Amino acid sequence: MNLLLDTHIAIWALNDDPALSEKARKLILDPDNTIYYSTVSVWEVLLKHTRRPGNIPFDESDFSEGCREAGFVPLSLTDKHVLFTFDDTIVVSRLIEGEYYKIDKMLSSNYKTRVICRRKELLDCLDRATLLVKEEDKKPVIVMIREDEMELRINTTLGSMDEIIAIRREGEDLNIGFNPKFLIDALRSIDDEEV
Repeated sequence: MNLLLDTHIAIWALNDDPALSEKARKLILDPDNTIYYSTVSVWEVLLKHTRRPGNIPFDESDFSEGCREAGFVPLSLTDKHVLFTFDDTIVVSRLIEGEYYKIDKMLSSNYKTRVICRRKELLDCLDRATLLVKEEDKKPVIVMIREDEMELRINTTLGSMDEIIAIRREGEDLNIGFNPKFLIDALRSIDDEEV
């Protein structure tokens, strides 16, 4: 999990302050989590330490050094850029200006079919489907939604797959095709058991 620490949470974590909740402490200490701190927090520490040195236990350079020693990843922001530093690697992302798709206009909220299924079962099925797709192929997974089941099919030069997943459906039957890789990316970013 990726966590961006609020300034006070970062200060409490570095200071082992009892104000830091046990849940927050566990998340910060979990080696599977990546912990970020913002350069905005460094400025906040500078301002607070300058105004009231007794309220903040360290200055901005001690704060930055403590964050680095704790393994926190610095996150630098400008109005058009974000910068991450991992060990010897620097990643910069830039905001691209221009006209973007108006997603709210493209996606209807007036849908006729709603499907609920187990996320892991759908994800596993899609993972198997991708084994049948060459990188250069643009083969969709065909999804056929019926009353209490969703059938997923794919036919490629490498083979075919036809699997059925139990679902709860509201609305009409539906046949639709998806790029399995896009669906997999979306499903992996969801923590819920059902989608």
